Parts: sequence; C-alpha cells; structure tokens
Amino acid sequence: MVGNGVYHSTDKGKSWSVLNKGLQSDEVISLICSPDSEIYAGMRYPGDPTKAAYHFQADSMQWQGVANRTFSDGITGIYKTIKGTILLGTRNNGILRIENDSVVKSDSGIIDMWIQAINGRDNIIFAATNYELFNSTDDGKTCTFEICEESSQSCKTVFDDQSCSNPLFCDGVEKCEPLASGSDPLTGCVAGIAPTLDTWLVPTVRSKPHEHLNR
Repeated sequence: MVGNGVYHSTDKGKSWSVLNKGLQSDEVISLICSPDSEIYAGMRYPGDPTKAAYHFQADSMQWQGVANRTFSDGITGIYKTIKGTILLGTRNNGILRIENDSVVKSDSGIIDMWIQAINGRDNIIFAATNYELFNSTDDGKTCTFEICEESSQSCKTVFDDQSCSNPLFCDGVEKCEPLASGSDPLTGCVAGIAPTLDTWLVPTVRSKPHEHLNR
C-alpha cells in the first residue's frame, strides 16, 4: 500500500479507483476499519511531514488529518480500541496514542521499539515486535504491561509504579492504579498525597513549625 495512496471499490472489488483527496502524500503504510466502522490510514515516512494518521470522512469522501507528526519514524500499524483510543505502531518509536491531535508514548513494558503490527479483539490489544508479542488489557495505558509465562501458558498484568514516579518529593508517591477513581486516563497513574507538616519537620524541632528539613 506504499505509494499511490488509497484505492476504493464500489462493486465488490471488481474495479478500483484512487481515493486520496485530503491526503498530503500517497505514502500510506496501514489502513484499518475500527470497531465503530470508521476508516483510518497511517502514513509512511517520508510521507506527509505534518500528519501521522488520517480519518476518512464518508460524507465528503475525503481524508482529514487526526494526529500531528512529532517524530520522524514511519507508522507501521494503526488500531482503534473499543474505547475509541487510536494507537499507532511505529518503526523505532514504539507505540503512540493520539491525544488532542498530538501523539504521546504509550508503550510501557515493550522492550523493542520496532512495532511490526498492532491489532486487537474486544478489550485485548496485541503488538508484535521483531522479537516478541505483547498484549495490553487496559486500553494501552502506559503504567501497566503484561508478562506471559510459557510454563503456565498464562499472562499477568504488572503495575509499574516506577513509570508514574516524578522527581518531586513534595507531591507524594505516585502509584499505578488504572482502575482507581481519579486515575489518569492516559497513564493509569494516581497522584501522590503531599506530605503533612510532621513529615517535613526534624523531630527535635517540632516546636518550630516553620523550620523545615532540607531535602
């Protein structure tokens, strides 16, 4: 599908015609029909220099860009989850998700950043790399990943608190709890609880409430 863009047929595949209106390049590398019957196209590098993916507008029969390209690697696959999240597999840049017309990393737990294919069924998303097959059961949230064991023929979800952590002490310890109320919809992280005054004071100077321990 690289070069010449997208073709479509209205007679069950007997004949085909070009359908590239709205595309800034004909370097299309992937094409998917989402669970809600929407069509998306992923662009190959060096294709469109500004957009990473396009959404087909059936009413006007043309394509509309849906994600600004902020990276130089090509799109190897595109998938829309049942929750409406659009995920992009890339060459050397792992998995990205579309957020507010931009792309952000969404590949915690994946150790090979060359994504060969991305697809899913129901609430399970699969990503194939050069060496291993990964899956996600939380809509691709960034703080969890799956570990599969050959011996038991089973997989388990790992909650990676470290991926949620920031270098700030004063805002508490962040946790990976994607099912918790108030968790970040993208990462699955829950904000930490700021330390109380007692946490900051040197025990021998509790009578001086404004004397804090330097950290």
